Amino acid sequence: MIMEVQFGSREKLLETFEEALKHNKKQLCLQVLKWLIDNEKTEELEIIKERILKKFKTRKEVYLTLFDYCMTR
Repeated sequence: MIMEVQFGSREKLLETFEEALKHNKKQLCLQVLKWLIDNEKTEELEIIKERILKKFKTRKEVYLTLFDYCMTR
């Protein structure tokens, strides 16, 4: 997944991410958020952020990660 974030296309990244969401992988989704933040891929982050918030709306880790991103940006 990290290779998709750093070197892959947006379409392939979203396709791989959707596959992870199907399997309900919260830790992987959080890690993708952090990778996108670190690599400053804001367009992809905005797309993925909405999907993660919809899927994991009761998980505080998701909100804390996004809050930290918003505060440092």
